Amino acid sequence: MLRVVFLVFAVALTFESGSVSAQERPAMPMDSGNTFLQHCRDANSGKPGVSSLDFGLCYGYLAGIVDGDSLGEHPHVCRPNGVTNGQAMDVVLKFLEDNPADRHYSAGPLVLLALMKAFPCPTAVPSK
Repeated sequence: MLRVVFLVFAVALTFESGSVSAQERPAMPMDSGNTFLQHCRDANSGKPGVSSLDFGLCYGYLAGIVDGDSLGEHPHVCRPNGVTNGQAMDVVLKFLEDNPADRHYSAGPLVLLALMKAFPCPTAVPSK
C-alpha cells in the first residue's frame, strides 16, 4: 500500500513540475531541514505570491511523514484530535528555527523528530 501511495505522489509531482519554470521550482527532493524551512516558511506564511507547488509540496511532505509513521505497528507521533496540518507545520517550522545546528540533516527525520517531541505517543506499560 505504501508503495502505491509513493508512486502516485511521485507521478503527481512529475506532472505538476512540468508546468513550472525551472526558476520557480523548489529544490527536489526536500534534502535537508534547511531546504524544508526555506520553502515551507514562505508556503505557510499565507503571503500573496506563494507558489501553489511549494504549498502542496510542504503540506504533502508533512502529511506523508505523519501518514507513513501511522502505518507502522508502533507509531511515533500521536496527534491529539483537532490538531490540524497547519498547526503541525507550525510545530515543525519552530523546531527547525530553534535548532539551526541540526538543519543540515535530512528533512524527513527532522520533521518526524519535531512532531514526536510535540505529540509523543504514550508509552505502554508492560503487563506483569
